[in-house]
Amino acid sequence: MKGYRKLMKWEKLVSNHLVNDSVTVEADLNVFNLAGYKIFDKSTTKKFVLSQQFSDVSRIEEGESRFSRFEKRFNIPWRIELQRVSGFLEIHLHRGIEIEKPDDVFTIIKADCWFNLVSTNGKNLMRQMSAVFCRDVDMESLKKVIRWDDMMTDYVINDSFIIEAHIEILRIIEKKNFSPNWLSYMKPVFYERCFYITCKVNNVSRFQDGEKQWGNTELRYDIPW
Repeated sequence: MKGYRKLMKWEKLVSNHLVNDSVTVEADLNVFNLAGYKIFDKSTTKKFVLSQQFSDVSRIEEGESRFSRFEKRFNIPWRIELQRVSGFLEIHLHRGIEIEKPDDVFTIIKADCWFNLVSTNGKNLMRQMSAVFCRDVDMESLKKVIRWDDMMTDYVINDSFIIEAHIEILRIIEKKNFSPNWLSYMKPVFYERCFYITCKVNNVSRFQDGEKQWGNTELRYDIPW
């Protein structure tokens, strides 16, 4: 995920650019592809669950993280990270390197993720996010899951609790290099593709600090955006 930070002050957006409490955001993109790569789109449904019990939670300081170990699912390593950020719990899902994958293949994975906070007394809290992993080593984040103090009060028992990641892989896109070996000694050739996507955002005046609203995922040149 890439973004443009501090585009304008929120108050200026609300006062100058809203019509009926809505605004349309348009992204115009120029995609530069490396010539010699072909794309294979594999629509699929693969589901798996990661579960990790985190202990000594009260000792986690602001900005500190705790990690589960990497676990391989469908030949891809995954792990969960929890982090204390600005008084909130953040959960990060990490994708690791596929050791068996050829060096000339690049894989993009689109997935839906449900993170479940589970107390040892059975109480739980579930949050959902959509994720696109575009690199061999990548991370997607769910921010402001719950206030840290509320988590400690409601879900942490005996200084521990469990985070489950329920992951459904929706699409796997492979980009394979079909260029002959001698091309690797030449200057790479790129070609350009242009497109735009739009998203109408409603009820803007109701947004709280840190809140997000997502547009629909759209497919352009076999890549979800």
